[in-house]
Order: sequence, then C-alpha cells, then structure tokens
Amino acid sequence: MATIKQVAEQAGVSTATVSRLLNENGFISEEAKRKIKQAMKETGFDPAKRKRRILATSAVSGLTHNNVLMIWNTRKVHEDTTTGQNMMQGITEALQPLGASLTIAHLNSDDTLPPALENGTLDGILIHGDPPSPAVTKQLRKHPVVWLLKQGSSNYGDRVQPDHALAGEISCDWLVQQGCRNLCCMSYHIQTTRSIYAKTRADYFLSHAERSGVQGKLLIQPEPADSINLPAARASVASSLVEQFIQFDPRPDGLFVANE
Repeated sequence: MATIKQVAEQAGVSTATVSRLLNENGFISEEAKRKIKQAMKETGFDPAKRKRRILATSAVSGLTHNNVLMIWNTRKVHEDTTTGQNMMQGITEALQPLGASLTIAHLNSDDTLPPALENGTLDGILIHGDPPSPAVTKQLRKHPVVWLLKQGSSNYGDRVQPDHALAGEISCDWLVQQGCRNLCCMSYHIQTTRSIYAKTRADYFLSHAERSGVQGKLLIQPEPADSINLPAARASVASSLVEQFIQFDPRPDGLFVANE
C-alpha cells in the first residue's frame, strides 16, 4: 500500500497537507485537494484501509494516560523554527490515531518541574536540548525518554536523529548538480560527543565527493568552547576560517558547513 509520503510526492505537496486532508484538520486549498485525490488514485492509496489500520493500532497502543510530554530545554528561538514547528505537528498527528495528546513544556533555570512531569500523568517524554540538572534528571528517568535532534544525555533515554550520513551525501550531490567541481567542507576537530554528528556529516560529504570524481577539501577548527556564544569569540573563529579558505588554490566553488 502506498504511503502518505508517496502521495505527497506525487501531488507535489507536503506530507502535512496530505495529513490535514485525511484528518479533516486545517485549511487546504481546492487545488491541493484535487491534486491529492488524484495522487491517491494514481498511487493506489486507500484512506479507508489506513483508517482501519490506525483504529487497530489504537486498540493495542498500551498507553495509560494518553498523554506524551514534550520538553524544550533550549532557547525559544529553536522552538519557533520551521523544524521545531514541524516536529511538534508531526508528533501531534502521530498521537491522534492513538487517542493521545501532546503536552508542551519548558525547563526553566530554576528547575521548576512542568506539572505533567511532577504529577506523573504521562506515558513518556520527548525532549530537545541539553541534559538538565540532576534534580530534573531524577524525575525524567522515571519515564521512557526520547531525545530529539540533539544528542542529549548519553546515559539514559533513546535518541531520534536525522540521517547525518545521508545529509552529507545529499549536500555533495546538490553542489555537484550546480556545476561545482572543487568542494570544501568546514567542520570541527571532534573532542567531545557534542559534535559527533557533525563529523559524520563531514566524513560522508568528503567520501561522496571522492566517489563523485570531484575535489573535496576539509577545513577544520578546534571544537568551540562555551565562550563561542560570545560575539567576539564567534567573530574570531569566523575570521580564521575565512583566512584559511581564501588560501586554497584553486579556490573552492562549493562549500558545505557541517555544523554551526
């Protein structure tokens, strides 16, 4: 059976748009509706079968409280990004067929616990950000925990990550498609686990460049300390990278930045 993703690709719309049509939730233009319904016919997607499968899944979901808590332990700007918004929307849509809801919470510097975490009326925790204080961690570890995007703690919980290897390869392919033949990758000297995923992106970018028959150069800096958040420190690192970049001969015509 075709998937929502296949229907979206066939219709030329986002998976979220297809989901809104199937769940009758949110505005969809008439043109988008027409394209999605046509794509369903062409791909053999059957909404009725999907609904029956979802109902069967809901019956055996095993959830006790029908509530999942998502904790943001980052600055508000991360929550407001397109990635952050899509992440919350995707989780909400995945929980709906199970009859469960998503509760959004934030950790503050004073370690005040979100009510849902304090009273334990939840089935699991999704968290994005850095590992919290020991006091908060003690409460988190009473529940199943999944870290989203960031590595988070390495001694408890599972992690859901993008395919960093694929990200490096796709970036290389895109630059090659633009006609670039002399590529450069900027990354870190990896000294802690904080930037381990940046290394994966960089490694696969460079190895894919070699397989694609184009030049691939690596430009690296020491892994930034916490002071990198200060404007002067960032400016210093940026200046150093630029100075090294312009020394390359020939000058790269495609640049991939594997981290921030």
